[in-house]
Amino acid sequence: MTAITAEQIFTLETKIAFLEDNVDSINDTLYQQQLKIEALERLCKHLFDKVETLNERTSSPPAHNEIPPHY
Repeated sequence: MTAITAEQIFTLETKIAFLEDNVDSINDTLYQQQLKIEALERLCKHLFDKVETLNERTSSPPAHNEIPPHY
């Protein structure tokens, strides 16, 4: 078995540091995306509620003597 040299250790430490930096960067990006998703979900719910409210205001029960549209 061969001995690990100082250069190999340095190379491994450099790679580990690079990977840790990448993980931190990906973590930050993921966190920001989660915040945006939550904001979009709130917006969608607000818009859905608004559409429902508008539908309730504008919809009127059909008149009993009104002919259905397919006649």
